[in-house]
Amino acid sequence: MKRVAARILLVDDNKELNKVMAEILQLSADVGEVLTLSEPKVAQDLIMNDTFDLVITDYSMPGMTGSELVRAVRNSGNQVRIIMFSVCMDENVFMQFELNEIQGAIPKNSPIDLVHKAVHEVLNNRPFFRFSRAS
Repeated sequence: MKRVAARILLVDDNKELNKVMAEILQLSADVGEVLTLSEPKVAQDLIMNDTFDLVITDYSMPGMTGSELVRAVRNSGNQVRIIMFSVCMDENVFMQFELNEIQGAIPKNSPIDLVHKAVHEVLNNRPFFRFSRAS
């Protein structure tokens, strides 16, 4: 049975990065539609009123952090799969989340194949975590 391509919401306050990441995501066979938002509060409202297969969110954003967005989504009872991505994605960031709050985490500077692998794994209900190496 062929799986329907996923509908993804990408949340990052950097609009240029959103554009590039959306293009990268569209190259994946797993991905159908990619919506991008630069305001996490708007994203929170959209997640509550629409259906997505996956949300990919930046960790550090003004007004509402990625972790605050995740908690708001989870507190509403929404179980959408979530990947956190950040320039400084390390174990300390990950430790802020409770079990099953997020299903994946990747650094923003990840190569395209790693982004695609993370999306593929999480969409198939397999956790995927890669952390930045310390310089």
